[in-house]
Amino acid sequence: MKILIKIIIFSFCSCWLFSTELTNKAMESGDFKWGVNGGLLYGGPMPTKSTPEFSGTPIFSPFLGIFAEIRLTDNFKFQPNLMISMKGVNLSGKIRKDTLVETTIGGQIGYIPTFYTANISGLMKLTYIDLPVYLTYKFSEPGYAFFGCQLSMLAGGSYFSDIHVVVGEGGFYDDITKHYNMYNDIQRWDFALNLGAAYKFYNKFSLKLFATRSFVPFNKPGTIDIDKMGNMYNTYIGSSLTYDF
Repeated sequence: MKILIKIIIFSFCSCWLFSTELTNKAMESGDFKWGVNGGLLYGGPMPTKSTPEFSGTPIFSPFLGIFAEIRLTDNFKFQPNLMISMKGVNLSGKIRKDTLVETTIGGQIGYIPTFYTANISGLMKLTYIDLPVYLTYKFSEPGYAFFGCQLSMLAGGSYFSDIHVVVGEGGFYDDITKHYNMYNDIQRWDFALNLGAAYKFYNKFSLKLFATRSFVPFNKPGTIDIDKMGNMYNTYIGSSLTYDF
């Protein structure tokens, strides 16, 4: 996996160097413009296997960035971006399983069959620096489609869960509460494919709709039960408003 990530980073840096050369030529010829964009993301790490005991509710999260647009032909353009994005999910879950608890009656140690319930709650709020690179195709005068890849670096945030365990109906045995910090379980680099479309609705303003799907597992190897949950991959839909200068 480390070798794959290094190959992806090297390939992406090569694309950015190529875009720099294109930018210099485009600025000389007048086929260059730039702009800003901002919007909302909705989604999160999606497991490849169904997990009824656990669920995540995505939080609408903001992002802000700048982009350059370099004309290649009348219909095709090259569009590198630089963005900072927030990505968040509320976590919840409930597990109920049978168990045996130890008890002592009259000096004799015995075991009583019962059950326990584990209530899980947590929160993921992460900040990423995203570097999307798009190839755009103009299918009509005000609109265009785009396809590309995105390299992301985890810049900060928090990712934790709290587990509250109750034995039986509660009250006889002490409840157990544990806090788990899972931030260090996350991969620091991410790589995804993007697909979307944009429509220029007024002068220099455009509306973008897009989807992104990662190909790098969200968790580091060995930090998640793959047999039960499978790997998780960042999957998002987004919408943004752009302004061309």
